Amino acid sequence: MSFGDLNSIVSLARKFLNDTNPKIRYAACHLIAQLANDCRREFEWRYHKELIPLLLGNLSDNASRVVSQRLAALGIILEEMKQGASKQYLEAILNSVLPLAQEGIPIVRQEAIDVISALAIANLFSLTSRNAFR
Repeated sequence: MSFGDLNSIVSLARKFLNDTNPKIRYAACHLIAQLANDCRREFEWRYHKELIPLLLGNLSDNASRVVSQRLAALGIILEEMKQGASKQYLEAILNSVLPLAQEGIPIVRQEAIDVISALAIANLFSLTSRNAFR
């Protein structure tokens, strides 16, 4: 798959993230998660600026499976971002995700904890590697 194809697919997924049908929203989130997983670093580098705000944008969705899948996609993107790149999203992610980790159904809480963990690890390694050379 070329990155021109990937641009078209991501554009389509973005379009359906806020569809009226929860199955379509779930499928769009699942597609983003799968692309982030399969295309790793290149995907995160190219699309994190547009996808992270979109994934955070509707975490109050009425369909808990959609929220869970949004969080899963977000976690996969964060896991593969270069060290320190996620720092710009730290406050927004924690403000949006921390309440979900504390309340709600187990599948949403688990994904929220995974996102917080991925964020912490990415920023911990960033801080650790910087301090190692001082």
